[in-house]
Amino acid sequence: MPGKMPGVRRLMGNIIEFKEKGIKPLEKMTDEEIIEICMSEETPAAVCMFQLAETPKGQSLARQMDQDNYTILGERSVYNALLKIEPRPSVVSIRLKFKSAVDPELKLLWNLLSKYGEKSSLLNKEEKDTFLSMSIMPNDYIGQVMITAVNPISWTLEPEIIGTPLNNILHIDFWANAIYIIDGDDIGDTNIQEEIANIKRETERKYVTRQGDELDGE
Repeated sequence: MPGKMPGVRRLMGNIIEFKEKGIKPLEKMTDEEIIEICMSEETPAAVCMFQLAETPKGQSLARQMDQDNYTILGERSVYNALLKIEPRPSVVSIRLKFKSAVDPELKLLWNLLSKYGEKSSLLNKEEKDTFLSMSIMPNDYIGQVMITAVNPISWTLEPEIIGTPLNNILHIDFWANAIYIIDGDDIGDTNIQEEIANIKRETERKYVTRQGDELDGE
């Protein structure tokens, strides 16, 4: 299950506004309910944001967070996918279902994941640490709560209907201890961003190719 970062506060929210919209105030929601509101089988219920970045190897956390050392290699936003989040004890699976196998958002996101895999593989001799983060914001609570996951351990394309060649579902796995729920003013808080950077640095990285070969990160 996703964890809670130390010091993360629940957003009190505008209860009157929530009542008018007919949705539950955020401070009354459990982590499981926050996950649920990101998922839908009919219309997209959340926005997903991906960021690929790198920092010099062996740098302190303070140096990693310095903008002069933190280099963004690519960013992608996904607005039109249907999400399914499946928490398990050690691994959390996230599936993004697109309208078609040639959806532009899917193609761009797959290219970003491929670039992350190339940068993070043992074949990469550059003196850099590469990180990929995924942030999910439910449409009804944009800017108020998000689920953040870092450094996927595997990703693959799957068909919506087994036996067909149309791979319109992107399946991404993360270690369960690399996923957190952040809410309230902490979304933009510097200390929380440092916590995320720390997770990126310390999380054990194992990469699985589409052929199923496992590679251990350094």
